Amino acid sequence: MGINIGAALGGLLCGYVGQRINWHYGFGLAGIFMILGLVVFVIGQKSLGDRGFLPT
Repeated sequence: MGINIGAALGGLLCGYVGQRINWHYGFGLAGIFMILGLVVFVIGQKSLGDRGFLPT
């Protein structure tokens, strides 16, 4: 649910910044949040360890 809320708010925030300030800043903000999402994914992947892999 948090991912869906983040996606919805991110789209609204980037659109708002794009219309009110400048579209370059709106797309730049989207890029920053995509990098932040990648960082969260990598940290979460490391914290899981071997969970989720097939047993050998």
